[in-house]
Amino acid sequence: MEIKKLNPIILIIVVIFMFIDPIIMNWLFKIHFFEPLVTATNSLIQPTLLAGIISIFCIFLIVFLIGKHDLKSVWLSKEKMKIAVLPLISIWLISNLVSLLFTYLNTGQISFISNFNFSLGKFIGQIFGNAPFEEIVFRGIFFLQFYLLLKVKVTNKKAIILSVIFSALFFAVVHIPNRLWINKVDNLILETSVLFMAGIGFTIIFIYTQNLAFMIGIHALSNAPFVLFKTSSSIKYFTTYLLIIVITFLWKKITKQKNMISIWNKN
Repeated sequence: MEIKKLNPIILIIVVIFMFIDPIIMNWLFKIHFFEPLVTATNSLIQPTLLAGIISIFCIFLIVFLIGKHDLKSVWLSKEKMKIAVLPLISIWLISNLVSLLFTYLNTGQISFISNFNFSLGKFIGQIFGNAPFEEIVFRGIFFLQFYLLLKVKVTNKKAIILSVIFSALFFAVVHIPNRLWINKVDNLILETSVLFMAGIGFTIIFIYTQNLAFMIGIHALSNAPFVLFKTSSSIKYFTTYLLIIVITFLWKKITKQKNMISIWNKN
């Protein structure tokens, strides 16, 4: 499956958009622009979902309509979506079972979360809003396009490594305006470093699985695990992260995915 090269002008427009978008969205959050719909749906629809949908629409307009790019060039297709479903459901179910066991062993009872609508709304906001927006842009567009630009200038492995670093750095830097807007300045360097490392981790998984649908799912689960039982945050997040790593290592055996591009093996 050949990766289509995006027009450099379109790529520059997307870069500019990625710095403007969080400023506009944070302003809309601040004036409670989405609040009426959030209230009307009892928090099932949250600002993250609405902002994500607007941002996704803009990216599709710029990249896929004006730029005439295609979804297969960001490693997204109906086939890949079908492949991603079972691994993602497995991660969610197992993380819930672990939380259930942990809760029962520690308290002797099973306790369900009290804020179901809010938790579900948070997950919906990630899986249909924030996660697809960020994964399409940072992994599907920037990593792959950086790779295409660099592979003609340096060796293939250097192109991959540099593309991973550049896309992860951009992923971290673009989040800085959001941190400044909500006054999270004290730990800005630490949070940016964590985002940079997360960007590297996500991109490595993307290279290994070559499946943007899976990336969207694990991104959403990483930000909002949606565990139905009361448990500590550390347990649900640790379990989710661990399962993502395990599923990634077992990806080829679980999915039996064919026609994958072996970019690591090129000279």
